[in-house]
Amino acid sequence: MISQFNTVINWNDEKLSFDEIVSTLKPMVNSLKVIRFERSEQKKTIIALITPNSDSSIDQYINSLKKLDDNITIAMYESETNW
Repeated sequence: MISQFNTVINWNDEKLSFDEIVSTLKPMVNSLKVIRFERSEQKKTIIALITPNSDSSIDQYINSLKKLDDNITIAMYESETNW
């Protein structure tokens, strides 16, 4: 089991806020640290370090975020990966 992972979330919906995304993830994680937030004319991006709780799965994170915006994109990778 991965103890922490980086998550990259991209979305275009102007009605969807940073706070809504964080609020959606918070109940499913032990900790969520925002590393970077970007906002351009075309999209918004959050890069966060997430420590999952034992009751949640990656599929739950993705499904919860997809309920907010069906076009949202999510990438997750182990935080300790050496590229």
